[in-house]
Amino acid sequence: MPVLVGIKNQQRPTMDIRFKVIDTDLIDEQGNTTGKKKYRIVDSKDVEQRSKHGVYEEKAEADSVCSRLNAEHAE
Repeated sequence: MPVLVGIKNQQRPTMDIRFKVIDTDLIDEQGNTTGKKKYRIVDSKDVEQRSKHGVYEEKAEADSVCSRLNAEHAE
């Protein structure tokens, strides 16, 4: 069963962006990367719950949800 590892930030951090899409590399049982990625949305005000807003197979879908969340929670 693949395991998530290797979080990388996909956007430059700014003071205005609360939600960010991060990609996560999947690894196999031996610890080797599989070449597959999952995408998560991280809330900079609640970093403890990394999967709160879902895990996505497609970056475009994660970006869309992230944009909606940033619009809804604009400060």
